[in-house]
Amino acid sequence: MKHRLLLAASSLFLATAVHAGIPVEEDITCPVGGETFTIVSTMSCSSMGATMSLRPITSCDFVTRLPVCPSNGLPLFKDFPADEVARPERYVQTPDYAALRDLAPALRAYHVAKFLGDETGHERLWLLIDAALYDAPAFRSDPANLDLLLAEATATGDKLHADQRAHVFAIIAYQLALAGLDDEARSWMSDAVRVSDDDEFFASYRRALEQCIGQMSSEACAPDTPFSP
Repeated sequence: MKHRLLLAASSLFLATAVHAGIPVEEDITCPVGGETFTIVSTMSCSSMGATMSLRPITSCDFVTRLPVCPSNGLPLFKDFPADEVARPERYVQTPDYAALRDLAPALRAYHVAKFLGDETGHERLWLLIDAALYDAPAFRSDPANLDLLLAEATATGDKLHADQRAHVFAIIAYQLALAGLDDEARSWMSDAVRVSDDDEFFASYRRALEQCIGQMSSEACAPDTPFSP
């Protein structure tokens, strides 16, 4: 199974598809333990914009974004080839992994990816982005998660394509604004506009975010409020 999380995260705002998503059940097998379980997938998906947190609004929000093995809780954020299963198989039996079981799936996946080794840092970065967008309450419940996101983006941001880098920076700017770190939010948002070469989407989003800074608790600035450029 090719997990969809990293692909979806790196193409948040690609052109809209023609057909709306239709749920499709898909059976997958956990590479550790061999347990088979069912996830919800789709053959097509349409993009319908984004929210203020820059979470994409789609016709396939019903999909299982991050499959999790039911028994051992291993998040399947990547393919685990048969010759690479030994390390996660040992890891899920350790006290260190047991300490992760209460974390939201994307945050747990981040720490698993860190343990297994992610040389480029891309997996770790997108997993934290996914946590910020889809496991938002859990992500914001611990300020250390935002620190991790800033560190991963700083370390790997220059390895991303310019459009990906702009999206990441803008997403981080919103998270910083939510945390009340207004100057830092403005700085990351300025960087997003700069690396996008003054793309109108990001210029418009910067204006919207600037109006929200200092009043992030208002309904117009809430994470799930639709954003219209």
